[in-house]
Amino acid sequence: MASTMHVPLPGVAMKILVIDSDEQFCARVAEVIADCGYVVLAAHTGRAGLRAFYQHHPDLVLLSPTVSDMDGWTVLWRINEIADLPVIILTDTDRLAWRLQALQTGADDYVTKAVEADELIFRVRNALHRHAMRREQHVYDDGTLRVDPWAREVTIKGQPIHLTRAEMSLLACLVRRPGHLVTYQELLDELPWLTEADSDEALRSLLHRLRRKLQPAVSARIVSHRAIGLRLDVRWPAATPEAQNGV
Repeated sequence: MASTMHVPLPGVAMKILVIDSDEQFCARVAEVIADCGYVVLAAHTGRAGLRAFYQHHPDLVLLSPTVSDMDGWTVLWRINEIADLPVIILTDTDRLAWRLQALQTGADDYVTKAVEADELIFRVRNALHRHAMRREQHVYDDGTLRVDPWAREVTIKGQPIHLTRAEMSLLACLVRRPGHLVTYQELLDELPWLTEADSDEALRSLLHRLRRKLQPAVSARIVSHRAIGLRLDVRWPAATPEAQNGV
């Protein structure tokens, strides 16, 4: 079962989830991290860790690959499958094979449990900072259309627009390179569920649904270049209706 340790702070404190079978080690880590103003959650099995992750939505995870009841690498894979957040691997020994596996599986950092408290805090803060910087760089905002692919949020003039995962993924491909042509092959690479066999029809249908949900002024800015690709027009006024119909 996950346990929480709250530290009173002005505003909302960031949450750190520690997943490790060693309860004494978890308690020491929790004390160090909580002293720096974070809300700390601790779980002592893989399944308890995943439950805490789903329930509390932490900002960072400290994970032991030898957590009891399930493989720690499976826990890491499941976390990365549904969320984008920094994960730091904590181990008893500095094994090269584990370091490589951690980085290949999607961990942001790898430290041994013998790490000094100050260094652990530095690594936690550094991982959170890198994550925040990456996220900020990927937010598109031109004053009318705002797209945050990481949070899966879209607004037009401040009004939220609900998109499906597929619609959001397509729009994210375009806002990452505003004003530039994104070829159909690049879209296939970015949207793996589009198989080559039915990609034309599937993409046409997906684009139609996306345009229908966006307001006309924004929808018109998604310009189709027949048999080549799509482009998000950043010029005003928006592209002509004729330019939209070349999917």
